[in-house]
Amino acid sequence: SDGVDEFFVLRDTRADAIDATALRDDKFGHFLARIESAHVLILFDGCYSGGLGRSIAGGYRPMSPSPDIFTDLGLEGRIILSAAKEGEEAFESETLNHGAFTYFALEGLKGKADLNGDSRVTAWELYEYVSREVPEHVRQERGEVQTPQIVGEGDVRVVVAGLPTPLDAGLSFSPTIPFALGPVSFTDESVSDSIPISCEWEFGDGGTATGGNPVHTYAEPGTYTVLLTATDPAGRVATASARIAVSSPGRVISVDPERRRGVISLGERNGIRVGDIFYIISRSGSETERKIEIVELLDGEGAVFQPSGDEPLPEIGSPVRSASDPG
Repeated sequence: SDGVDEFFVLRDTRADAIDATALRDDKFGHFLARIESAHVLILFDGCYSGGLGRSIAGGYRPMSPSPDIFTDLGLEGRIILSAAKEGEEAFESETLNHGAFTYFALEGLKGKADLNGDSRVTAWELYEYVSREVPEHVRQERGEVQTPQIVGEGDVRVVVAGLPTPLDAGLSFSPTIPFALGPVSFTDESVSDSIPISCEWEFGDGGTATGGNPVHTYAEPGTYTVLLTATDPAGRVATASARIAVSSPGRVISVDPERRRGVISLGERNGIRVGDIFYIISRSGSETERKIEIVELLDGEGAVFQPSGDEPLPEIGSPVRSASDPG
């Protein structure tokens, strides 16, 4: 203590009751001392608040304050952002319905002081923001000068506000080359700091779905535009789209009666795996669909199949559909 009682004059301080209505510097110092955080940002919106310490012009660490009301306060790890220079007034704004400094400080903490766009606001960014906005607003509204200051012995690179990550919609699909009458798996790749994300899908052929991982089957080959509309719990909405080229349905391209095996035109790039079940589509529509099972993937395009049970081999050129397709 410097042996002198000094006070912060508050909005409701009464001249006839200073002890009861003002804030003694020692009391405020004790309050700061109890804060265990290594980094503390103090905002002072008051006239002549720049006299609280010597302001810094730049750099990463503010200089120690000159002897003043903060002499009694330990400023290690503390940064003071004050509304005005020593000898300047801090103005209330009629248009903002707030103190000009407080208004822009709050706006900065909400995200407007994120000057480098990294979704974080540092103490120095907040200072730069209010130093730009406050003087200009006061000059235009009042024709006066008000210059925010930064003082203390803290690291001005400390992050004082983290901002919500914007909802970024995204989608993916498999297989790499989808085919008509075969399943296409879609995956929601949206990113948000709020979960869960609600998804609505439009597949471009009139089909729709909800949920994060729908499966859809296209009846005809062609190019379709898939649209995902994602909504997070905060009510933010984002969209993503993708063009998907669907190839023709698979067909039987060869048969080997001796080995009771054959080859279809679909392969690994179409998402085909050993053990997958397909059905031979009846050309006349009168025959019962016959089941085949994939037993081998060829190095190039195509996959080897064998008929199920005693089923006869299909004819070359017969179309096939995946068992995952509802048919």
